[in-house]
Amino acid sequence: MTDTNIWENLSLSEDNSQTAYKLLIGQKDNFAEKTNSELLMIIESNEVASYNDSKRRMHVYSLFVQVPSLGNFRKKILYVAEFFDVGRFPVDIYCDIDDTVCVNVKEEDFLNVIKEILSKDSVKRVIENLFRQSIEAKKMATNKN
Repeated sequence: MTDTNIWENLSLSEDNSQTAYKLLIGQKDNFAEKTNSELLMIIESNEVASYNDSKRRMHVYSLFVQVPSLGNFRKKILYVAEFFDVGRFPVDIYCDIDDTVCVNVKEEDFLNVIKEILSKDSVKRVIENLFRQSIEAKKMATNKN
């Protein structure tokens, strides 16, 4: 009987390439520090099919701002679509606040594109408003005691 290695076609290596998810998660601490932890950045990952092609699968990473002092209220800011048939990059980015769409975003441009979206007045207003509401909710809770 011959010993057959059923794993010989498996190519394992330490892959250090970034994913959109890893790049976003890397920004969580920066956001918490900027907002004095009044607001949190939450990333959810889901596997879905394209709305116009059910055979085209993708990971969707949704970025939310969460407000602990408002019962963990969350507001979706944007999402990133990473397509199975393409690989990790390029990705598409969609901003829920102003309907901005950025397609075919390369890894080296990813954080700059996210920064541009987050720098838009409409997006900043939403985040700044959530921050003010959080501060106000804490003041009201303190005054009740």
